[in-house]
Amino acid sequence: MKNKDLQEFLKQYPDDIEVLITRYDGFEMCADWDFDCRKASLSYATYTSKYESNMEEYDFDKTSIDFVDEVNGKKVIVPVPTTKKDVLILDV
Repeated sequence: MKNKDLQEFLKQYPDDIEVLITRYDGFEMCADWDFDCRKASLSYATYTSKYESNMEEYDFDKTSIDFVDEVNGKKVIVPVPTTKKDVLILDV
């Protein structure tokens, strides 16, 4: 697919919608892919860990996402509440 074709396709969606790209074949690095597209409302959470800032996680229909971190040398699991977020998913 050419860049101009993808840009034209994306014009039918709002400018501020998140676009997530999923890929099932991990071996082929570059090709002239066709893709499926779907709009979805996913569970979304953002958090900061000891190792990374502003982590984002998406999932289907979860009210919370388990956040695993280390505090004072101990592993802790904290449920982070999610909110619903509309996204555009491109399956390549």
